[in-house]
Amino acid sequence: MVLSLAIVVMGALGADFAMGNIQGLMAALIFVDLAPGRTLFRDLADRFGWRWAKDRTHLVPQGLLVGVLTAIKIIPALFLVLMAVRRRWRPVVTGVISAAVMTLIGAVLEPAATLQFAKMLIGGQLNQALDGVGIHYVSLVIALERFIGPGHDTALALASSLIGAIGFFAAWRWHRAGRPWLGLSLCGAATIFFSPLAWNYYYVFLLPVPVSYTHLTLPTSDLV
Repeated sequence: MVLSLAIVVMGALGADFAMGNIQGLMAALIFVDLAPGRTLFRDLADRFGWRWAKDRTHLVPQGLLVGVLTAIKIIPALFLVLMAVRRRWRPVVTGVISAAVMTLIGAVLEPAATLQFAKMLIGGQLNQALDGVGIHYVSLVIALERFIGPGHDTALALASSLIGAIGFFAAWRWHRAGRPWLGLSLCGAATIFFSPLAWNYYYVFLLPVPVSYTHLTLPTSDLV
């Protein structure tokens, strides 16, 4: 089972590089933004005695990077929801503001493309060009369609969303239990089930899971 998981995860990372996608970078930046623990910025601040960084653990306000990523790809918005459920309002507010600012900048620079994308998103037309079962996708919806055939999109999407909700609930419980690395990993995995279409590189969110277990034995002070 461990070997199979390693092959799947490394295959996802390899596909992310091969296809030139940003999923791996996105997952890394989310953890840089929201995961607790010792950071390079904190080490540099201590080494050089930066007074202005005395009580800070991150170079930028938490939530800023997630907000920017949300403007690029809607998936990271679920991490802001996780922070909201955990009542960590500062990163939520920062993330919403940064996402709105970046979206506004995109609309100013490319108004026609922004309007076209918004119309397609609201009208549910982003995937209208797909014919039959999407053999290149690996989401739960597509996997089930391979068995029962197309034409049950709504029911399958609801079933997949239910599993995503269960994963998000698990993420919230682990995060609340003082295991934020594992909570963030499960939140990333939940995004896969909320998406009706997914590529194999979406599973890069499983990469931090082994790292999360190294944080199970960290002192409480390093998890604050």
